[in-house]
Amino acid sequence: MNWILSNKNLKKCLILSGIGIGLCLIGYLSWVFFFSYYAVFQDQEDIFLEEVQRYYQYRPELLPKEGDTKEVTLAKLLSEKRIQGLYVPKTHKVCEDTSWVRVHNEGGEYEYFVYLKCGRYESKVDHEPPVIELNGEKEIILNHNQPYEEMGVKKVTDAVDGTLKTDKVEIDASNVDVTKPGVYQVTYKVRDSHYNQAVVTRTVNVRRNLTEIVKSSTDESHYFKGAVSNNYVIFSGMVFRIINVNEDGSVKVVSEDILSNLRYIGDSYEGSSVETWLNEVFYKRLHDADQYVVDTNFCVGDVASMTDFSGSCTETVKAKVGLLSVDEFQKTVLNQRSSTNYGNSFTSLLANRLVDGTSIGSHDWLYVKYDSSMIPPIKPVLTLKADMYVTEGNGTKETPYKLYDYEYGKEHDEIRTRLVGEYVNFSGQTFRINEIDQDGSVKLIGTKPLINNSTGSELQVKIDDIENYQYNLDDENNPGYILNEDFVEFLDEDNILTKKFQILTNDQSLPYDQFEKETVSARLFLASTVDLFSGANNNVETHKKTQLYSDHALGSDIAYQANTSNGVVYEIGTFNMSNLGLKVTLYINGSMKIKSGKGTEASPYII
Repeated sequence: MNWILSNKNLKKCLILSGIGIGLCLIGYLSWVFFFSYYAVFQDQEDIFLEEVQRYYQYRPELLPKEGDTKEVTLAKLLSEKRIQGLYVPKTHKVCEDTSWVRVHNEGGEYEYFVYLKCGRYESKVDHEPPVIELNGEKEIILNHNQPYEEMGVKKVTDAVDGTLKTDKVEIDASNVDVTKPGVYQVTYKVRDSHYNQAVVTRTVNVRRNLTEIVKSSTDESHYFKGAVSNNYVIFSGMVFRIINVNEDGSVKVVSEDILSNLRYIGDSYEGSSVETWLNEVFYKRLHDADQYVVDTNFCVGDVASMTDFSGSCTETVKAKVGLLSVDEFQKTVLNQRSSTNYGNSFTSLLANRLVDGTSIGSHDWLYVKYDSSMIPPIKPVLTLKADMYVTEGNGTKETPYKLYDYEYGKEHDEIRTRLVGEYVNFSGQTFRINEIDQDGSVKLIGTKPLINNSTGSELQVKIDDIENYQYNLDDENNPGYILNEDFVEFLDEDNILTKKFQILTNDQSLPYDQFEKETVSARLFLASTVDLFSGANNNVETHKKTQLYSDHALGSDIAYQANTSNGVVYEIGTFNMSNLGLKVTLYINGSMKIKSGKGTEASPYII
């Protein structure tokens, strides 16, 4: 052994032999663990190509025409069972089914390109499309009938081919129609030398300007007047009537529906019960209100009489939401009709009172007084910022102008992601979203009295045989008990939650936020007079039956009901009551998904 180590030539020979053996071993292992695997992958590329060529052999009419390119994906072959499957070498993992074989027709000659991806093995063909950079914004807004001017392509680059000429980009703006409001797509397409295609789009929103629509539909005063039927608009999922356009282009609107019933209560409008509710309850339920609603000066001064309105603007308040004033209402009247309530028989509380403190309201073109036993209907007024766009509709009640402030819900959206005020069909009955709770549950309120689904008739109760009527859940003759023990079976009980509700003691001398409250746990509850959307609705079903509320009265044998012919809530002795309709509120599982619908009264969300 010492002799071997002392022999330098032999020592060098042994070292070189070891290196050679090591290199051979590395080469062998490389072949076993890489090159042989890559050879398997290349075989699969060949199989993929052969199957696609066979595909076209039996369907020659599908081959691309002169100058065109087509692709067949692995997923396509698998779906038609033309191939058993391609796998990552030496594994059972399937190759990516987005892999493709591309064929290009140039002068009748067909050139094929294979791109197969199997784990870390990938065809070496160029498979990345170029990158198109547009001039201008990718989304633009055009006014109705404003010409579309193509801004073109700024730059096209490719990882292999480098910078491509922009005139090679195919631009298609053929479907843009500026005469019809809508959302259109302009497409830009280009291919590199290996026919990888890049496609980008520019969105063109053709919209009508609400301010201009109102101006073109009204006289120089820019007020809708009289018996009009084209001043309906959807904002924040709720329907309003357009009053007018202001000098700055902003648009004043008033709710089409009665949204609540409240007494004025207060020494003046500012700080009154109704002013508090409008700005602290209603306004906060609007969708992105701060983005779309602007401050308005409301005339709230006292007036001398039902014919002398000279003092209406001696006092003003600036707020986001308020009520119509008598002078504003008067500007909407023509031929004994007002554009704010034409086709709607309900009265509406005005911002002004008589000098003696009596509340007044509008009714068609007339004015009415409310005494202390009456709780007036509330229709909020707000002003939308100038130049809001209309995305659809013609302004009628059936198809109101739809503004761009929100999008309709889509199939599979959870109902808790939607807007307060939108309509929902739950268990075959129509409700409105009243509130989205912090826990994700959704509070609904009926648009009409609860019905028997099998007969279509209203579910009714009698309270004239209940001594000292108060709403409760324990007396089997009481509406509270009947709702939760009997009538709940007409709804999908599995998705109704037991929640806490408040029974209010309605006191004529107190603002609503100082009412005494009794908390109860229930599944179904009667609407309170101050609940959002609790007012009478202008539909056939509502007009059939008076509507009972859950509010307690200070006196015995007194209950609150809505007169469905004028929308006013009255204190009525129970001896005068029978066969009352029940507008219910309830909480449902907010993760329930939308199946269809737009959330409108005509097309409620089906869940």
